[in-house]
Amino acid sequence: MGVFWKRTTAPAALWSFCIGVLGGFARLAADLMFRNVKATNGNMLKDLKLHFDQGSLTAEQYAALIAPLKQKFGLLFTLENIHWLYWCLILYATTLVLMVVICLLKPASDTKTVKYTWYGATPEEKVATRASWNAFDMVLSLVVVACVVWFYVSFQ
Repeated sequence: MGVFWKRTTAPAALWSFCIGVLGGFARLAADLMFRNVKATNGNMLKDLKLHFDQGSLTAEQYAALIAPLKQKFGLLFTLENIHWLYWCLILYATTLVLMVVICLLKPASDTKTVKYTWYGATPEEKVATRASWNAFDMVLSLVVVACVVWFYVSFQ
């Protein structure tokens, strides 16, 4: 956002980053805490979720099986029970709104700091930036992307 919106400020970026990291780690902690939790029928919670996602459990059956866990753990269980992709969207929207609100409440950035954004770069700076990387850099970047994809696929 800071690259495309001149009004973005450093405090907004910092606070949005901090809230995003805290939200991500909170979800990770909840996932780790509930990794080996069993539901009322003796099945692991992750197995219940899998059966629910595959359609072998109805929403009513799933809700009945997790009700004691929801009652026992409260908000922590609710946090863990949100699908991780939905949690990412919630976290993204929260940090985006937070960044916009902080940017609008703080004074605008100095024009010198906008120099390194999309709109502030001169044609000479754009040429210098393009000249600063080559095919070797592109290959290494693709290797890093491939490693990240391999990591996600292998740990699903």
